[in-house]
Amino acid sequence: MKKLLLSLFASTLVATSFAQNVELGINGGIMTNMAPSTTNGILGILNKTNPFIYAPNVAIKLMNSPKKWQFGLSLEYRQFTYREIILNGNILQGMHLDNLHDLTKDEYHTQIKRPGYVPLKGFINRKFTLNKLELYAGVSAGLGVVIHNKASNEVYYDNSIDGYAAIVGLQAGATYYITRRIGINAELAADYTTFMLHDYDVISYSYSTWAFPATVGVRYKF
Repeated sequence: MKKLLLSLFASTLVATSFAQNVELGINGGIMTNMAPSTTNGILGILNKTNPFIYAPNVAIKLMNSPKKWQFGLSLEYRQFTYREIILNGNILQGMHLDNLHDLTKDEYHTQIKRPGYVPLKGFINRKFTLNKLELYAGVSAGLGVVIHNKASNEVYYDNSIDGYAAIVGLQAGATYYITRRIGINAELAADYTTFMLHDYDVISYSYSTWAFPATVGVRYKF
């Protein structure tokens, strides 16, 4: 009986400690990425005069924050972007836009693809506290579901393509607490993402790329 009471007491202390350290975060911002690569080479590549295209990134984070560490889950919506070159109805791989200067616009065109996906990531951060300012850096990993794969100009749109995304990455950020419970957050991340897509009737393929989200948001301590 004594052991049972001690176990219940210890469990209550752990649960209370956890509840006191729970934080909710909401972030939003932009994300850019490198051109994705496949086993066959470059899937899409951007021209030198426009090396990056930006897309939205939003996240809801639930975390536990003891004194020196922070760990939790992040549910996000992302779009990563790349430009495809279409020549005579075919998608070119591994070619740079600047190499097409001898062709006229009637012979080729480009389209920006914006696959959207929803990753769920687990993360752990090491914290460094300076009065009201909290700095952190850490690692993360997770899986995502691709929810659309549509070109911006709708020249190509195959809604039978879906799939998954596997993510591993690093993040660093800072939170300044304007009150005991409310803080303002900014975060930068670098995520290596591998997409595994499949078309039920034709083909399955995968490609990988580095993504770089930059977001700001709020933190609330319960």
